[in-house]
Amino acid sequence: MTARWLNVIPVLLMIQLASAQIGSINLIEFSNSSCDEETDPYRLRTRIIKKNIEGKILTIEIGTTDTCCVSFKPVVSATGDILNLDLKNYGDECECICCYQFVFKIEGNWSKSTAIKFRGKDIEMSSEKFRTYPIRFEIRDTDTVNYVDKYGLKQGRWYPEKLGVWDYYDFVDGINIRSAKLHANGTIKKIGSKEKMKFTTEGQQRYEYYNWNHLIEFYENGAKKRECFTDNWKDSYKEGICKDWNEKGELVYEGPYKEN
Repeated sequence: MTARWLNVIPVLLMIQLASAQIGSINLIEFSNSSCDEETDPYRLRTRIIKKNIEGKILTIEIGTTDTCCVSFKPVVSATGDILNLDLKNYGDECECICCYQFVFKIEGNWSKSTAIKFRGKDIEMSSEKFRTYPIRFEIRDTDTVNYVDKYGLKQGRWYPEKLGVWDYYDFVDGINIRSAKLHANGTIKKIGSKEKMKFTTEGQQRYEYYNWNHLIEFYENGAKKRECFTDNWKDSYKEGICKDWNEKGELVYEGPYKEN
């Protein structure tokens, strides 16, 4: 769901607080977006998206998270050269968290030294929508593996610390899209994967990794032994159609999944 701006509130009551630097302030206008359901709220960075001063008018847009299904009342005050911004919620809350943008338009005596706090904490201006972390990776046989990007998401080829059911994994943006098991001679024994599925929302086609909907097994010589696949949003390849081949490459079975 794309964000739509709601609750544009003309504020008629002047908020006047004595301050040695900023002086009295007047909240002219406040608005907030609707709930952004597509962005992961647990990855979002609370930040200043835009800030602009024209004369005595400061316009500031903040991106953050808050409770779903509520309305918002702005709370602004000035202490010394610090502008304090906050929100009060009212209405019936839902048990979920949403991403929002909030725009404050405030009249006051602003300077380059004016600091801004949001919900009692310092807030930075950043072009980064999501939280960032140190990049981590390993080098194995000149290849970069076990890579974690600046957003804390696994990418590319990953090898587990201890060998188990699978010998390695492939990740895209933190999603395990492929797992592989090897024969003793190093050739691939089987690969389980998530293939992107097509769906339509709000009149637009999108593609999304769903479940483990594809399995391929191989003989030690590399010839295909079995392939199972479902493309109809079922839970796994086990609910799809399978094909089995013998070592000569002859098709010996086609039908519902069955255990070897």
